[in-house]
Amino acid sequence: MQHEKAKILEQPVEQLGLSQGCIYYLKNTGFSNLSEVTAAGWQGLRESADFDYLYFNELVRFLDQYHMVHLMEK
Repeated sequence: MQHEKAKILEQPVEQLGLSQGCIYYLKNTGFSNLSEVTAAGWQGLRESADFDYLYFNELVRFLDQYHMVHLMEK
């Protein structure tokens, strides 16, 4: 399971099955994979100029699906 999580964290955001809008949001915010997103944490995402609750919620649901929401806490 840990190997699968590590693989998901390093995949490009375009390959995660997120909506086009969420992908654009993440790329526009400067993130290319989930490892970068989780390194920024909740606060890092909320402080971005392009913060969007719709895509933020999509991201939270995705992380929850893989039991990785806790990685956002810094």
